[in-house]
Amino acid sequence: MMINQQGAFVMGSYTVQSMLKECDVKERAIDETLQKVTSVCVHQKTGNRCVLVEQLKDTQDHTTYHIEILGEEIAWTTPIQTKIRYNVQENTRFWTAWADEPYVKEQEAKVDTAAMVNGDNVEDTDAVSNWNDPLVEVPFLNRLFYYGAPYYTPEDHHIGYVPFRKDIYCISMCSVIEADHGLSFINDVNDRCLDETMEVKASGDIIFSRIHHRICSSNSLAFNMHIVKHENSWRGGMRWVTQQFSDYFNSPVQHAGDIVGCGAYSSNENNLDVDKMQKMGFKVNWKASFDFPYLGMYIPDAEKWIGFKQQETGVDNLQNYSKSMQENGFYVLNYFNVTEFGHQVQYPFQEVSPEEICWDDSSKYISQNFKEAVLYAHKEDVPFEKSGIKVKPNAPIYTWRDAIVLDPTDESYQSFLLKQARKHVDLLPASSGIAIDRMDWLRLYNFNKDDGMSFVNGQKTSSLYFGWHQVMEGLAAIFHEKGKVIYCNNHLKRLDLLKNADGLFDEFTYAGPSLNTTAILGANMAVIGWVSDNRYAREKTDDLIQRFLYMGVLPVAPIEGNDHSLRPHKGIEEKYMDYAPMFGLMVQKSWVFQGDYGKIVTGHGKMNMFKVATGYVVMIIQGSEDIEVVLKDSFYDPDIEAIMPGGVKGQLSVEKDEEYFRVKTKTQRGCVMLHIKK
Repeated sequence: MMINQQGAFVMGSYTVQSMLKECDVKERAIDETLQKVTSVCVHQKTGNRCVLVEQLKDTQDHTTYHIEILGEEIAWTTPIQTKIRYNVQENTRFWTAWADEPYVKEQEAKVDTAAMVNGDNVEDTDAVSNWNDPLVEVPFLNRLFYYGAPYYTPEDHHIGYVPFRKDIYCISMCSVIEADHGLSFINDVNDRCLDETMEVKASGDIIFSRIHHRICSSNSLAFNMHIVKHENSWRGGMRWVTQQFSDYFNSPVQHAGDIVGCGAYSSNENNLDVDKMQKMGFKVNWKASFDFPYLGMYIPDAEKWIGFKQQETGVDNLQNYSKSMQENGFYVLNYFNVTEFGHQVQYPFQEVSPEEICWDDSSKYISQNFKEAVLYAHKEDVPFEKSGIKVKPNAPIYTWRDAIVLDPTDESYQSFLLKQARKHVDLLPASSGIAIDRMDWLRLYNFNKDDGMSFVNGQKTSSLYFGWHQVMEGLAAIFHEKGKVIYCNNHLKRLDLLKNADGLFDEFTYAGPSLNTTAILGANMAVIGWVSDNRYAREKTDDLIQRFLYMGVLPVAPIEGNDHSLRPHKGIEEKYMDYAPMFGLMVQKSWVFQGDYGKIVTGHGKMNMFKVATGYVVMIIQGSEDIEVVLKDSFYDPDIEAIMPGGVKGQLSVEKDEEYFRVKTKTQRGCVMLHIKK
């Protein structure tokens, strides 16, 4: 390693250097002994100054590239960029945890995304039917990717964001693959991160840009990139990430991996056909959100109340339903939300006496208890109104059924949310936990607060991300102590939001980009994915189920009462029963991240491997009728079976040598699951 005259760290086939966009370096000091570069940077337009410190730190299995930014009294911001300049060869390949294979032509989803997020069904669309395999390495390309979602700006706010975009990466990392080794560049998930992009160039440049961070003397900024050498596969980089940051991938609840199976989002409590549901592999109902009197008030200070469907309900009803489901071998997750509150909220708010009991009036309750939590649109936000979402400058942001968006960083609102959580734990012991909806609001900023760390549109502000982290820490302490789980409907595909999460219940997995990113993030978690009630699901059920299994996701099943999801249909139900043996084997699954675990050597298809409760499964889809696979010897066991759709046990032959074992089998409907029992 050396440092060149421009201050870049030169490490064999690549260099690493950081800079501040639109800034000039006025002074630079290089210390070769400490592997350290110190630069004074001056913004070209404003003259604002800061000191940028870069340093390499070698550890046993990787190198950490560390940067710090020390500002002055005046607060300002500019993208903080780290550039990797890689010497690309003819066969060099690139991979990141992306939403879609990036050489597929970008297509805009022909769908009203605001309608989808508010519960309207969609028929066959590009977003639904187009799925591409994300587990492929490609030549370097010219492309800009967004971390989790496009970042907020007033002129392009993307309020009501739905995760259909293909230009998304969900883990802040990338891998460069050569014939005999791989290198992964991994940004530390524990670092405070607001918004980020990754620009890749065919020339070999990779530029991470950290956006909206406040540069000033009172805000210490530090970021770490870990550079890891591994085998010549993207799986080596993912292995290091899942091991190094295991608390973002693994639940601390011992039995969390059991609370998985085909899912539902149903409010139906009647006519439960237990036998049919079990035959389809159904296990988990995220109870559709109509038990509450209004959004956010999940368990009022009352024994009974009128629910959202104008029917009387209460704690006893909720507990009895969960208990009945539990007795039939099913799990219930109750609805939760940390950013939306109310129903037909009236604004401006009226003053309410602190003594008045007003939980049944959401407008009054907000005014009385957490008016400071209301999230207002920025004065320059572009007005928007569609499918319940209403954005008007300087006004509360309205959402489903005229609820409004609240900021979870507000202490009073946080206290209310944790009180609701304790009620769930104390009053609903048969419930398995909660599923948190609508994480899309977290990408916004509260311009009426100051978190001391963010700077947007020329002013100090507050990021909702920090409120999420605070609330999740509190919720985890409450639910995990009682062995209950927290699932997330992760509109925002970001690893850093998943600490303290136990599983994912993704509302948009019928669209390829959402399926892919949620599957990668949930590599070691229980993951249930939405299936929209549309023509594609009815006519292409095999394709849909197989892509879910290949990505380690279990689909929503056709259940009575499913809200904007798959409803009962004889043909679909039969297909689910065909795949139920495969669903059952995916309990406690985790991806195998060994680069040389195996490959298809005769025939063709797509293959992925998982560790499961009973051993290992190899999922093959889009396969030829006859197929031959070699698998690493470490996975060998003579007790191996081939499972086809319909539960058919296929014929296979196994030959073993010193390093690999060779499996010959057939596929049915292009699919076979190899179950290696351990």
